[in-house]
Amino acid sequence: MNSQLETWPQYNRLVDAKHFFENLNVLDIKDITHAKGDFSSYVIQSTGERINYAVENRTHVISNGEIQLLDDEQLPVEGYYISTFAMKKTGEERDDRGNITQESFESTELSDYLFDVNFGEE
Repeated sequence: MNSQLETWPQYNRLVDAKHFFENLNVLDIKDITHAKGDFSSYVIQSTGERINYAVENRTHVISNGEIQLLDDEQLPVEGYYISTFAMKKTGEERDDRGNITQESFESTELSDYLFDVNFGEE
């Protein structure tokens, strides 16, 4: 029997939770969504997995506690991502007592934030 712990290769691309939240704490959700205004809710998405990324016109980099816009010429890159968007309430239905029984929402455009970025050729 092997005395060393076996590692599972599929997990070597996942970010440590503490490191993820250190980077998430840099972001103010109301300021980091593409759309500005007063929205019903905000959404943060991430798989925690290191990815290859090449989406133009909406990418930011979190580095040393600061947010910087990534130039499209710098793409593609590799890193961990956090996607954000706002949800705008578009309607609601109420019962006879005035209680909300159904709400409708529409999402705004995504904004992506990368951290621990490796640039292709520097």
